[in-house]
Amino acid sequence: MTDFERALVNSFNQFFDEEEIEGIAHRKKQHRFSSQLCDVLVDSPHETFYLAIENKSIKTSSTNKLYFSQHFSMSDGGHQVERITDFVNRSGRKGFLAVELKRGRGRPRKAYMVPWKEVWRRYNQGEKGIHIDEFTDFPEITRSSGEYNFADNLVEMFTKTVKSTGQNSFFMRSSLHPTVEDIQNFALASLITAVAFTAYKSMGIAEAPYMLLIGGLVVFSREIGQRMVAYWMDAYIDLEISVQGSATTLFAAFIAILTDISAILLFPLTSSFSGEKYEHWGKSIDAIWAKRQYWLTMGGLTTLFGAWYLAYVFEYQLFAELASLFMFFQLMPFDYEGIPTSKLDGAYILLWSGFTWLISMGVAIIMLVLTFY
Repeated sequence: MTDFERALVNSFNQFFDEEEIEGIAHRKKQHRFSSQLCDVLVDSPHETFYLAIENKSIKTSSTNKLYFSQHFSMSDGGHQVERITDFVNRSGRKGFLAVELKRGRGRPRKAYMVPWKEVWRRYNQGEKGIHIDEFTDFPEITRSSGEYNFADNLVEMFTKTVKSTGQNSFFMRSSLHPTVEDIQNFALASLITAVAFTAYKSMGIAEAPYMLLIGGLVVFSREIGQRMVAYWMDAYIDLEISVQGSATTLFAAFIAILTDISAILLFPLTSSFSGEKYEHWGKSIDAIWAKRQYWLTMGGLTTLFGAWYLAYVFEYQLFAELASLFMFFQLMPFDYEGIPTSKLDGAYILLWSGFTWLISMGVAIIMLVLTFY
């Protein structure tokens, strides 16, 4: 087993251990003068990690291309690319070519994962190989302190399409560019929030525009945090209106107006975290997907907390009050059919870490105490 193969096997197995995923990477012992189908096999009940990986290491000082004739073997069973393609098709595994570029003394090595379909496409079309400059079009295997680490970019590694093929089945819009529906839902959520807060504060029609501005800023404070994290993760995020939650919010506002009681409920919106990249692999592995939903929700609540803190310090009392109330209600761990709301941020956080949820709710309560008392 070469150092590169050993590094791949160890990195995969370390990833499986850290993420608590069923899976094992291994390399079958090769007998002298015998050929093998692939260098590294990864077995897992999860389809995403049922893999066959062929490894190649080349010196960039000796060649500027990975050649099919020079760097792949030929035997009675045919060319190595043909044999591996047949094995991948018959076994149902996902095939990859892991290429390590040895760039000479003083320059760190780099490695890339090339989907086997791309290798076969080039070979089948009669190309001589893959130029070393083209490997940058493919996902790079992160390397730190001389060790390869799959955990940092595993999503990209198994979902990113090749620029040169023009196949954009996993290409996504940027999470920082909301759709028309997102903008419409944002406006409606801001309006419902403003109505609820206006009724809670027993304010009149004259203050409505100002309350609408505050409501929009509070919703925006949460939204921008989630979208920044989603952009970093290359994930989808959709702002959605909760029909049940909005009805509950408006009903509480109606009661506050009729009875002159300071009552408020704030459940006008929910967020949907999805996207072809992540649905392709993450949702089939509950633990990993729950972690990423947790990151997204915490991103939104963190920026909401930051907005509250600035309002509190600079004594923008109304904004601070609404931000603290909004965060408190968003942290409710509601995700049940019997409760008239959609899934709230607190449910995502509680699913991943009960301790973090307790700390976050404690922070929200402190915000309320500092703001109102």
